[in-house]
Amino acid sequence: MPALDTDVAGVPNCRAINDKSCRSPGTSARYRLLHSTWDRYLDGVAETVTALKKQTGARVIVLGSVPW
Repeated sequence: MPALDTDVAGVPNCRAINDKSCRSPGTSARYRLLHSTWDRYLDGVAETVTALKKQTGARVIVLGSVPW
């Protein structure tokens, strides 16, 4: 799940990976794409979108749920 400061049970590195990739300095991408299995994980997504826009100035696009 792409959400900052969020732990996911059973995925020990999820928080660290998300925080590192979302807060990576020097990234000049104009767009940030987020996707996940949204029907299971919605906590922190709105805050993540706001933080990404503020930190990077990028347009954040939330895609629909990944197929499974």
